Amino acid sequence: MVLFVLMILTAFLGYVLPWGQMSFWAATVITNLITSLPVIGQKLIIYAHGAFSVQGATLNRFFVLHYLFALVVLVIIVMHIAALHGAGSTNPASRTAAIERAHFYYYFVYKDLFFFFGVCSVLCVVAFLYPNVFNHSDNFNEANALVTPTHIVPE
Repeated sequence: MVLFVLMILTAFLGYVLPWGQMSFWAATVITNLITSLPVIGQKLIIYAHGAFSVQGATLNRFFVLHYLFALVVLVIIVMHIAALHGAGSTNPASRTAAIERAHFYYYFVYKDLFFFFGVCSVLCVVAFLYPNVFNHSDNFNEANALVTPTHIVPE
C-alpha cells in the first residue's frame, strides 16, 4: 500500500509540472485537502505551497518531490523483489514440497522482464508518437489564478 500511495503521489506531482491551467487548479484543489487535517492542516498547507497560495515555489517543490518519490518507489521495488527472492511468495495452496514450487529465477525473472519490456514499449510509443493524447486541452493554456477552466461550474 505504501508503494501504491507513493506512485499516486508521484503521478500527481508529475501532472502538475506542465503548469497549465488544469495543472494549476488540480494543485490548488488537491493541496487544499491538507487544510482538512485537524490541528496542523493550516500550517502544513503553507509548507506544501511554499507561500500562501499555489505559486512558483509550489512548482519547484513539486518538481523536486516528483523525482525524489520516483527514486523512493524504485528503491522500494528493488527491496520488494529482493524480499520476494529471499523469502519467497506466499502460497495459498500450501504447496511446500520443493518440486511443487516455482523458482524465482528463471520463471519469475523472465516473466517479469517480458512484462516490463512490454510496458516500456507501449510507454515509448505513447511518449514519442502521441505525447499529448492524455492531456486536457485547457492544460495548454498558461496557468492563471484569476481564470478557472470553463467547464468547472458549481453544482
